[in-house]
Amino acid sequence: MDAATIIKQCEDHLFPSLQLSVRERVLYYHLLRHTRLEGKSSAIFALMPLSKATGVSDSSSREDIRSLNERGCIKIEDKSRNGHLVRVFLPEEIAGV
Repeated sequence: MDAATIIKQCEDHLFPSLQLSVRERVLYYHLLRHTRLEGKSSAIFALMPLSKATGVSDSSSREDIRSLNERGCIKIEDKSRNGHLVRVFLPEEIAGV
């Protein structure tokens, strides 16, 4: 997997076509880094550590993760006390990009 190509796809196609906010972009990159760039398609993310890692409030993280799910950038596969099981899609796997 070529990280430079993925970043170019994000910046040139994904973010402009879906008009992602700066917060959504930061969250997407964070999720991408901890899944696809490590060879995994999904991982569990708890909101509090996610908020700290991205520098926003818990409620903002919750709002942004839901937004990325609705836009098809990620899929929330399960929710538990441990966090959200999130599958992250590469830009080329997202419809409309």
